[in-house]
Amino acid sequence: IRWCYLAKYCREFEDIFAKMDDDQSGEITFDELEANLDSDALLAYFQHLNLDIHQAWDIFRLLDRDGSGSISCEEFVEGCLRLRGMAKKVDVAEIAYEVEKVQIRLAEFA
Repeated sequence: IRWCYLAKYCREFEDIFAKMDDDQSGEITFDELEANLDSDALLAYFQHLNLDIHQAWDIFRLLDRDGSGSISCEEFVEGCLRLRGMAKKVDVAEIAYEVEKVQIRLAEFA
């Protein structure tokens, strides 16, 4: 993703993100995202990126690559841009995520 596009989408999403970030930590948790799933602005953002709001948990989990339980605005935007388009991209990312988890578990046995 080119930096100029990422910066543009981050600026556009900052207000939506700030409204979701209840504790003003600079990151959102899934609970904060879930509490805002009925937000017209968030719905419009997901629609604009051709993402299904009903897959919010799957999308959040894929964006939270370090498993910390929270994501920054930049991580959210960059991840959504990576996943935008047909649902098949989300499905492929979901599979890659599951494979990565299995590889980590297998590495523990080696």
